[in-house]
Amino acid sequence: MDRQTPEEYRISCDALGIAGCTRTFCGKTAGDVVDEIRDHLRAEHSINLPDKETILRSDEDPDIVELGRRIVGRGYSEDAIMVMRRLRELLGVRDPGADERQR
Repeated sequence: MDRQTPEEYRISCDALGIAGCTRTFCGKTAGDVVDEIRDHLRAEHSINLPDKETILRSDEDPDIVELGRRIVGRGYSEDAIMVMRRLRELLGVRDPGADERQR
């Protein structure tokens, strides 16, 4: 992924579209933050996300179209897909492929 790396990543549940939750996640790497967010969303909001490698995969990867099909085909909830999109945007991962956007 070709992007600037901050000293620390900081993302809130509010920024991810989770209304009424004030939790903020911090980490030195994007993967650290994704792990914290995944654990919290699963435990507190019943939202299951794919693994961090899937979330952090850039749309420049040649397999992104297939990845989008697999994410949609695995039956992730609309909330999970919304959170994944916002999380990718906040972390600077390029927009998901067209197939992922169409759901």
